[in-house]
Amino acid sequence: VAQLLGLARPPDPPDPSGLARQSSKSLSSLAPKEAEPLDHTLLPHSEEQHRRLSVLSHAALFALMVEARARCFHFFQSFNDQNYHQESESLEPRAFVTQYNADIVRFNSIIRSHLPHTTSHKLLLSKLPSLVGHLLVTNVQMVPDLWVNGMGVKQLRRNLHALQQNMATVVHNEDEPFTRAKKYCDLLTQPSKEWLRQMMQDGPTFSVAEYEAILAIRTDVHTPNPIDVSQLHSLYDAASEKSVKRSSVAGH
Repeated sequence: VAQLLGLARPPDPPDPSGLARQSSKSLSSLAPKEAEPLDHTLLPHSEEQHRRLSVLSHAALFALMVEARARCFHFFQSFNDQNYHQESESLEPRAFVTQYNADIVRFNSIIRSHLPHTTSHKLLLSKLPSLVGHLLVTNVQMVPDLWVNGMGVKQLRRNLHALQQNMATVVHNEDEPFTRAKKYCDLLTQPSKEWLRQMMQDGPTFSVAEYEAILAIRTDVHTPNPIDVSQLHSLYDAASEKSVKRSSVAGH
């Protein structure tokens, strides 16, 4: 059972020189011996060991999955302490992005060295791009005083690009979460009438709170106008209802 689970080292192949030295012996002495009969009394014990190892392996994978997500949250805590009202353009992503990228590459290397199977590796890391994309959007609402200018938007995009490139080396073909985050950054530079019209046409892409944060950032006082908020809610409800009807028709 240990060999089947990959826990034991397989026996070494026979030494050809050793076989050559035995050439003088009779062929009958070199004939393979019959396999010993299986001791059926060991089967219940072996099955129980297999069950325990299976439970332990699943628990270990789950713990590592939680660890990967906890590390992501740890580094993104610094997002809320960043200043995105910049007087000059920076050519580098923020330090927390660089640190997280280095950490996840190191984590991925360790995981691959111990879990070469694709299924296990995918279970651990495949959802990280979605988490990173989600944090990129939701954390914008927590920028101090919602103070983001044009240079700050460029910085957000630079952070996003660095994270996306790094994730592409860890988990392949996971661009959709970053596409959503890019669209959110685009809202920061678009007139509100334009993205409200697009929301009505294509349906809501973000939550009401996420749209409200955009309205707040785009105003000088960083507090959304009550009239604009009321209009947003009305259009959001109408766009959501329209999107549901469109999906219902497509389903039939």
